[in-house]
Amino acid sequence: MRLVDYLHIVQSGAYLSEEESYRCAARLCDHLPDESDSSQSVLVSLFDRGESTEELVGFSKFIRSHMLSVGLPLPLLDICGTGGGKKNRFNISTCASIVCGAMGLSVAKHGNRGSRMPNGSFDFIDSLGIPILDHPESIIDQFNRHNLCFLFARAHHPIVAKIAPIRKKIPHRTIFNLVGPLCHPASATHHLLGTTSISQAYKLAKALQKLGTVKSIVFASEDGGDELSGSCKSHLFEVDSTSIEEKIWDPAILNQSIPDILGTNASHNATTFRHLLSCQTWDDP
Repeated sequence: MRLVDYLHIVQSGAYLSEEESYRCAARLCDHLPDESDSSQSVLVSLFDRGESTEELVGFSKFIRSHMLSVGLPLPLLDICGTGGGKKNRFNISTCASIVCGAMGLSVAKHGNRGSRMPNGSFDFIDSLGIPILDHPESIIDQFNRHNLCFLFARAHHPIVAKIAPIRKKIPHRTIFNLVGPLCHPASATHHLLGTTSISQAYKLAKALQKLGTVKSIVFASEDGGDELSGSCKSHLFEVDSTSIEEKIWDPAILNQSIPDILGTNASHNATTFRHLLSCQTWDDP
């Protein structure tokens, strides 16, 4: 099928099957010059209609089949968000990954540089002076020394690079933002995954279940953030191989106000993180 055929299905309001989604992802990543307009239209139409669980799984299986894997011991945790929230981004998932690794948990943080601003997780770790590694042996050594390593998405998913020029033309997230956390190069068994809507969180939980998670939590705050909120309720979907259970996190149980940590660029965020680690307040440094 041509991309225009997939486009007609999506624009009709119908959903692609898992197999059709796999083939659609393959066609998008081929990025044939004469299909550039159709590529952009497919991604925009999927976003406008809302991606289904089967579409998330089909796209994920295609990307997983082409990723450059790293062999790390399991169980293994990844902490990440899909992005696309309404707030200025502070790299909470990366900070949490560093803290969890320091506590002795096995963490392989999967992430990327920011697509439009230098505020992605790998911009952040670069600002912290942490080396960005792309050779499996170096990554394994980093993990063995720190219970923590960083997996640079661009190095492990070269197939997705072909669609990058089209994605940059679109002023909002695409399905590739959603499936990125589902395509962990070391096959993480556990995920803490934040996203920007409750319905999207449930679809991602279902996708993780279909893709074989051991146990994960997918969450979204009621204010549209892809992280647990300190100022409003968040919905969490706890998922394993057989069940999905929804829970509510209400910061009111802490009996104190938790101000949001506002981020800007990676350099500012790195300074804020060092400030927090020094046991100071979370006011701007």
